[in-house]
Amino acid sequence: MRRARAHLSYSNVIATAALFVALGGTSYAVTALPRNSVGPKQIRPNSVGSSELRKDAVRSKQLKSRSIKLQDISVVARRSLQGRQGPAGPAGPVGPPIAPLTAAVNAGGGVVGSLGGADGSHDPATGVYDIDFKRDLRACYAVASLSRVSGTTPDDPQAGEIVTSTTGKGVLVRTRNSGGAPTDLPFHLIVVC
Repeated sequence: MRRARAHLSYSNVIATAALFVALGGTSYAVTALPRNSVGPKQIRPNSVGSSELRKDAVRSKQLKSRSIKLQDISVVARRSLQGRQGPAGPAGPVGPPIAPLTAAVNAGGGVVGSLGGADGSHDPATGVYDIDFKRDLRACYAVASLSRVSGTTPDDPQAGEIVTSTTGKGVLVRTRNSGGAPTDLPFHLIVVC
């Protein structure tokens, strides 16, 4: 007893009393708070983490729709959701062969040669050509290049630019000289669908 009194000081007594008050207050809070009385308004944001949650405490019913993002799901869980790759399916049918449509057009708008039965129309000195293949080409790709076309003068075309666009019945082609002015120039055209 003498030994206990030798170590007994004011600070030891106060610390022991504070310990009893703290433990008593915690046990009071546990017994006095009604069940489910602590909600989102009483909890600060980001103060509750996964270590504070009991296993299986949160189920899908408690989650708002679209509240979990892909980065919230572990990589292992994502892989398991993908499942295994199944066997390869049978090969599909062979598609129809590609038959390109072509046209060689002189500077005057005349179609000199064609695969696909093209006709051409042209207003002189506009550099605008309407090449008609008599079919819808809006889902096709058209490419044209300035080139020498037989029956055209001069034999070698001058430098310039050419622009194509597919239409409901053919291809609209615009030719310009190197200065950007509309000029009638010969060209070759190919259309692939």
